[in-house]
Parts: sequence; structure tokens; C-alpha cells
Amino acid sequence: MRAALAAVVLAAGCSAPPREAAPAKSTPGPPHITQFYASPGVIANGESALLCYGVEAAASVRLEPPVEKVTPLAYRCFHVSPKASTTYKLVARGPGGDEVSQTAEVVVRGSAAPAPAPAPAAADAGPEILLFLAAQNEVPAGMPVTLCYGVRGASAVRLEPEPGEVKVSEKTCLCVKPAALTTYRLTATDSGGRKSTQELTIRTR
Repeated sequence: MRAALAAVVLAAGCSAPPREAAPAKSTPGPPHITQFYASPGVIANGESALLCYGVEAAASVRLEPPVEKVTPLAYRCFHVSPKASTTYKLVARGPGGDEVSQTAEVVVRGSAAPAPAPAPAAADAGPEILLFLAAQNEVPAGMPVTLCYGVRGASAVRLEPEPGEVKVSEKTCLCVKPAALTTYRLTATDSGGRKSTQELTIRTR
């Protein structure tokens, strides 16, 4: 009887524990172009425009035509000076090989005839705000967002509620960190005390 029981035990043995299934490899998500724009979108022959872009989850980016070397960044701007109207194409490639693209156009006005001399009243019109825009109109609370502005004919510039006094420039950018829904006001003042203002609002989530 004992021999029979031993034979049964030996025959049954101990089965090996089941192997755990290897975790499935996650497939990289597609890249995302968060912004791609030109400012200003219309320029005169010989002038330059600001071309800005931002990408997420991208392994590489390229610009067509390749007027500037670009790399995957959350936000970057550079100047372009096309001789003729040009449509720029930004292509972002993800780790998995997926590609997405966006285009931005810079229109170059012709200069067949010289512009007429400005009237005295126009020359005395006060400071001019050339551009005032945000890279994103909605961001998580406390996250930085880039504001770009440009003025002409001003001796002082203020950006409120922060950072206050900023430099006088025809094209420049800076970062702000809105903690809640914020309306930013740009005020350009000339030497005679005349002012020009523009506003933009950034929402938070």
C-alpha cells in the first residue's frame, strides 16, 4: 500500500508555477505641434518676420524650406526674411515614426513704386503697437507662456499686471506665469506722453 501511494505521489510531482505574461510594450503616441505661426504675416520686401513653433512628444522636427535648423522644443522663435511670399511647413516626427505637419505663410508685398511721403498728421500720430500676441491662449495655472510684442515710435513700454516696465523693441518675446484668468495690457508711450494700448487674455485650466 505504501509503495502504491509513493508511486502516485511521484507520478503527480509538483507543477512549475505559471509564468507571468510579459507586460505589453506601450506604443509611443503621435507627436503634437502646439503652435506654428508667423508674426507679422505680411511684410514689405526687405523686412523680416518672426516664425515661432512648439512641439510635444517629437523625436525630431524639420522645416521646409530649410531656412533654419530646428530641434524639438516647447517654444522657439527666429527671424525669416523671404524675398517672395513663402509658405513654411513644420513637420514633427514621433518616436514611433508618425509624422504631423502644419504650415504658416509670410506674404511679401511688392515694391514696384516708392510709397508716397506720409502726411504730417500721420507722422505725428503717436506710438504704434506692431504686434501683441501669446503663444497659447490657454495654459495650466502657473505654467509659463510666451508673450511677444513690438512697438514703434515709443520711448517707454509697460506690460501689466506683470512684469511692468519692459524694453522698447519692434520684435521681442518674454515669459509670464498666469495663476488664473489674466488680461494683459501693453501700453506704449512716446516722448510727448501719447499712449497706445492693446489687451489680450490668457485662460487657465
